[in-house]
Amino acid sequence: MLRNLRGRFLPFSRNTTKVRYSTCSASITLSHDLHEQSSESPHASVSRDTADYISAVLTCKNVSDVWKIHAQVIINGFLQDLRVANKLLYIYAQFRAIADAEKLFDEMTVKDPVSWSVMVGGFAKTNDFVNSLRVFREIVRSSLNLDNYTLPIMIRVCREKRDVFVGRLIHDVALKSGRPDESWVLFEKMRNEGIVPDRAAVVTIVNACAKLGALHKAVVLHDYIRLMDFPVGPMVYKGVYHLFYQYNPKGAVWGNIVWAHSVSKDLINWEALEPAIYPSKWFDINGTWSGSATNVPGKGPVILYTGITENHTQIQNYAIPQDLSDPYLKTWIKPDDNPIVRPDHGENGSAFRDPTTAWFNKKDGHWRILVGSKKKSRGIAYMYKSQDFKKWTKTKRPIHSRKATGMWECPDFFPVSTDKKTGLDTSYEGPNTKHVLKVSLDLTRYEYYTLGKYDTEKDRYKPDGTTADGWDGLRLDYGNFYASKTFFDDTKNRRILWGWANESDSAVEDTLKGWAGVQLIPRTVLLDSSGKQLVFWPIEEIESLRGKNVQMNNKKMEMGQRFEVEGITPAQADVDVTFNVGSLEKAEAFDASYATKPLDLCNLKGSNVTGGVGPFGLITLATSDLEEYTPVFFRVFKDAATNKPKVLMCSDAKPSTLKTDTGTDTTEKMYKPSFAGFVDVDMADGKISLRSLIDHSVVESFAAKGKTVITSRVYPTKAVGESAHLFVFNNGSQPVTVESLNAWSMQKPTKMNQGAK
Repeated sequence: MLRNLRGRFLPFSRNTTKVRYSTCSASITLSHDLHEQSSESPHASVSRDTADYISAVLTCKNVSDVWKIHAQVIINGFLQDLRVANKLLYIYAQFRAIADAEKLFDEMTVKDPVSWSVMVGGFAKTNDFVNSLRVFREIVRSSLNLDNYTLPIMIRVCREKRDVFVGRLIHDVALKSGRPDESWVLFEKMRNEGIVPDRAAVVTIVNACAKLGALHKAVVLHDYIRLMDFPVGPMVYKGVYHLFYQYNPKGAVWGNIVWAHSVSKDLINWEALEPAIYPSKWFDINGTWSGSATNVPGKGPVILYTGITENHTQIQNYAIPQDLSDPYLKTWIKPDDNPIVRPDHGENGSAFRDPTTAWFNKKDGHWRILVGSKKKSRGIAYMYKSQDFKKWTKTKRPIHSRKATGMWECPDFFPVSTDKKTGLDTSYEGPNTKHVLKVSLDLTRYEYYTLGKYDTEKDRYKPDGTTADGWDGLRLDYGNFYASKTFFDDTKNRRILWGWANESDSAVEDTLKGWAGVQLIPRTVLLDSSGKQLVFWPIEEIESLRGKNVQMNNKKMEMGQRFEVEGITPAQADVDVTFNVGSLEKAEAFDASYATKPLDLCNLKGSNVTGGVGPFGLITLATSDLEEYTPVFFRVFKDAATNKPKVLMCSDAKPSTLKTDTGTDTTEKMYKPSFAGFVDVDMADGKISLRSLIDHSVVESFAAKGKTVITSRVYPTKAVGESAHLFVFNNGSQPVTVESLNAWSMQKPTKMNQGAK
């Protein structure tokens, strides 16, 4: 570059004492004392000649003018003045003369963050996003501090390349540079630009929020990690099961969310219909978010959902079927008298969503619903009531709230019987009943529930105090499970739970495979005989997919032994096993400090850590040499406080895959979590059961007939298809007997959600 300039402008000489030129709009004279500075000047750090050069550069009208100034800079020895060189870079970039800028940049022996930042912006300005990203990565590798110019430019690169990994990197850089506030600001810019952060980006931003003491800001992050999102509005109508779910029909990243609609007659074979609801009117133009369905006598099904308005306020709307005679309810109408519920003045319009299924109070003739919200860090379930299902009024108090739990998403409220093994209609009132309040915690991304008493006259719910009301409360599922929804199936008198598992890999990989997010096997919901917790079990219809069966009985396993379950398809199987540990004498002492930290205990004592009674259980999705495997196992402790066994259940994804990163960015580590929960079982007979539904990359496990459930999302690279293996194992010093094991190959449904997308 410099040689080219010298060849182009020969009249200039280094010995020139004074140079007069007027190539730009301003004519200036350069002093022959090039390094003289005035200590009394308010700009003492910049010489008069430096300022003159900078002024001349900034007033150039075209790239030819810049070439001439550039030549004079070389002749007069100012190229190593970073302020001048950086301005030359900047003006080249402004004129889109990126080749000239790149040559100048390469010739500069000294560079600062501004130099690098200008090149990032210059390449982006010419839509050369590949090189813009290349320079940005070099900045990161060099541990340079970035200025406020670079990061917003990279936001544009993210937008153009749809590159969530760059977005994650930006936040990481901002946080590591000691500027967590900028990390949050950048997240909001990403949101405004329609860029989807991946999991690592979200984690980084949460860390930034924590450093800022502004954890409440993290509550909006969940909205950017979706595709086939959580279930909304499940119901049965005229013998047809309906599942609505949040869905992006245009890609495998979050955005363009509609209410997708699928139907089934057996909960196993599904047909996809056209979306039921999509953004189209002022009251939902920016989003049709979660909600519920209610069968209203005399009116038919009514969907209540959260709409995002033109000004991004969250409000509640309703939709009704066009043709009630159609059991498939293919077409839905959004009446113009929407919305039906708005946030009050002073309420958080960005945290007011997810209306529940309604229930009817016979005493006052009103329907009631709940809407999730928060006030500061207190999670809230507001209650509204209506006689006609259109005009809703807020009750004096929320039905329930809890401090330090953050935004309550996807609340669910329903009765359970204390003396019958059947489900109850949501509007059921009567004796021998408890109520369940379930909420999805936006701060933690898991759910918890309480059991309690619902006072229909005061419209208040009071937990019975048998379990924690908060982060340490009981969970529907201790694994990769969120935003669940139940409905009452009156055809079989049962309550069914739908849940959703999101991805643990990257959004780019989701895009490559064309899908993300899975609906899990529906589960029945009952109250345990103790009255202290719920129990969950796969619906009976799943058994229709069972194929070849193998059994194992009275197989004793010494410490370190494992036996393979052969003769089925291990990558797609249903396994139900009962273990008998015999004596509990060798059980380890339980450390009470882990009473509310089962995950910490699982991470400390994994499946390969020898114990007394356990670990023992299943090794799923394994290679023959255990290079990859996903263990689901128990470990039994002695609890001195209760003189009873304390049973820990773990599902560990850490050894599930050989992948160490996302495959598209080696700096981003693969998310391979452990999950854990305690199982409330006395083991007086020494027995405990485990059932696992294995489906290639999802393992759903049910301990003690559904008292504790864990779902894991895994990504094996070798333990796939016919290369997958299944084992039972024992790594405890106490021998464990496989008293009975039934395992089935599982067939595919004949209809796997075919139809309109």
